[in-house]
This record gives sequence, C-alpha cells and structure tokens, in this order.
Amino acid sequence: MPGPRWYVAQTKPHQSDIAAVNLKRQGFRVFSPKYVVRERDCDKTTDLFPGYIFVEFDIEAPNQLWRKIHSTLGCLRLLGASGESPSPVRDSVMVELLASGGVIEDTRFATLFNIGEELIFTDGPLKGQLGIVLQAGRNRVALLFSLLGAETVVYSTPAMLRSVAREPRTTVVR
Repeated sequence: MPGPRWYVAQTKPHQSDIAAVNLKRQGFRVFSPKYVVRERDCDKTTDLFPGYIFVEFDIEAPNQLWRKIHSTLGCLRLLGASGESPSPVRDSVMVELLASGGVIEDTRFATLFNIGEELIFTDGPLKGQLGIVLQAGRNRVALLFSLLGAETVVYSTPAMLRSVAREPRTTVVR
C-alpha cells in the first residue's frame, strides 16, 4: 500500500518525549498515546506503551528520510519483522488509537465511593451492616463502622460494598 503508514519506534528508557520532540523537528508525524489513572485526588498520566511511539512516514519515498529515525536522539530503532525494513502497524489498530485522541482513561480503578457516603456491606461477615466512607481507594475503602456501641474503622475491598443511595428500594404495596 503506497503512501504514509504508521510504524513503531522503540525509544531509549524514559526518553519517549525527547524522541517525539526530535522526530517532530525532522518533519515526522508522531503519536504517543497516554494512559490516565486516577490516584487519590489527582490524575497521573503515563505512556500507554512505555518505550514505544508511533511514527508516520512513507517508506517508499525516494529520499528515504525514515532512515534518520535510527539516529534520532531518544530513538533506538524501528520495529519490524523483515530484516532491513520496518513493519507498518495495521490500519485498524491506528484508527482505534487515533480515535481516542491520544488519551485513554482508566476507569477500572476509579474511586467508586465518595468520602462521607453511606455504604452497606453486600458480602462477608458484616453483610447488611452500614458504614461511612472515610477514605476510598481503588483496592480498599476505609469505613467508620459502629461495632458493639463503639466507632471503629474497618477496611474492606470495594467489591464487598454498595452505596446505600444507589441501593434498590422495595416498596410495600397494600
């Protein structure tokens, strides 16, 4: 397929941004998708593919400028299966990545509960008991829980909890 295609360039450790800047200066189109993870009260952005960036160029161009990529500051090499020529990334893959706008949000570990929210245990020895969220993280939730008349902090996994506000209500019809 003639024309510009996307290829993968391996970068030196922790130098993806340096490689991208230098490739752009040379006139290449560069794409480095990021991954956003919510941690505590802030978002942390990191490379979706650490150590790799996507570079678009025409491998069949007469000037073969793409060979400069190997000696670009921050770059190690272009990936490819065939000896000397790099292998292009499938168009369908690049369409999906480019459609993301370069930022992919991690919603798997987003905090499910808010501080002060009332939760009910849905499983385990405290099933059916209520607690108030003191801290909420992706793997653990700290709850203020009344146990034998005393306030106690209890830690639980988010999978064992559900918001009372979101809990389905049943009404009695007479």
